[in-house]
Amino acid sequence: MLFACAASRTSLAAATRQTTSSAARSFQTLNGRPAAARAAPAARGTPAARRPPAPPSRAARRALSAAPKWSFHGRPLPEDKCVPLDGPCGRKRFERALVGGTAENHFKLANQFLTQSSPPSCGVTTLAMVMNALAIDPNVRWKGGWRWFDEAMVLGNCCKAPEEVDERGITMHEFASMARCHGAVAEHWHHEANAGEGHGACGPASLATFRRHVVASATSSDPPLVVASFDRSALGQTGAGHFSPLSAYDVRTDSVLVLDVARFKYPPWWVALEHLYDAMEATDADSGFSRGYFRVSPKIANRRRHAQRDAQSDGGGGGSCPAHSLMRSYCPLEVRKKCKSACASSSRAASTLVRPPR
Repeated sequence: MLFACAASRTSLAAATRQTTSSAARSFQTLNGRPAAARAAPAARGTPAARRPPAPPSRAARRALSAAPKWSFHGRPLPEDKCVPLDGPCGRKRFERALVGGTAENHFKLANQFLTQSSPPSCGVTTLAMVMNALAIDPNVRWKGGWRWFDEAMVLGNCCKAPEEVDERGITMHEFASMARCHGAVAEHWHHEANAGEGHGACGPASLATFRRHVVASATSSDPPLVVASFDRSALGQTGAGHFSPLSAYDVRTDSVLVLDVARFKYPPWWVALEHLYDAMEATDADSGFSRGYFRVSPKIANRRRHAQRDAQSDGGGGGSCPAHSLMRSYCPLEVRKKCKSACASSSRAASTLVRPPR
């Protein structure tokens, strides 16, 4: 019996030593390499832990230097001048506008509400949104068999390079030119402080003129639609120049509803019409003139009469464009020359004619 117990203890000890040795070997092997191999650099006098990391590439350094230090998920509106639409006061104003008939164009714009794809693209996004709300047919396929406006289409058919828009945005004159090149009429009015009549503007707009145009648009379901170009900082918001459409007017508070296309930043908001007008006084550094607003409407011949055209069975994905017979040259030759000079474009200024895709 004693011999059997001793033999059992001997077997147990041997099994323990074998297990310990196996675990040690497993611990020493990391990712298929023995610990001795991993320690080899240390034996050569260059510890792996002390090696400096590889320097970032030039593209990575450029991206890091251009990236802002902080990031944000939305911004609170300044309470002293702006009232959010989804708040109690904002809802009351909207209810009064609906009952009073001063939000007639709101749902046309709300149906096409877009979010700008980048911080400088507010003007192009606003134009695409307004063109769709006005039911203007681009006569060019968007995707598949559908014709629709988006930012890429607006820039692809005009003389402003997308790289320039991503860097500096667009001016009021360029907004009006792009609208004209896509079959719309865009009257642009500058703040009376620095109107710049010689650059295609309709003239200086006083506060009374601005109010009259806003009320006329808000009380009619017909065009034109009003787009504001203003300085955010004058309203206590972050940022500088911005474009967005106006969709409703509240008589009691003399305020207007701004459908802000920077939806990642601010929700739709109400602002006193006088405050918005004052925010247009700032001079745009790129144009040298004050900001202002637009009255955008389609040319009578370009209003959509039919929601559907004959298209191929493949959804319009191949062959000739189903809208080929409807193609129009929205920009006459003399207008194209002026547009090319105003936009100061180079290789992308070959043509502003709307053409069927190849």
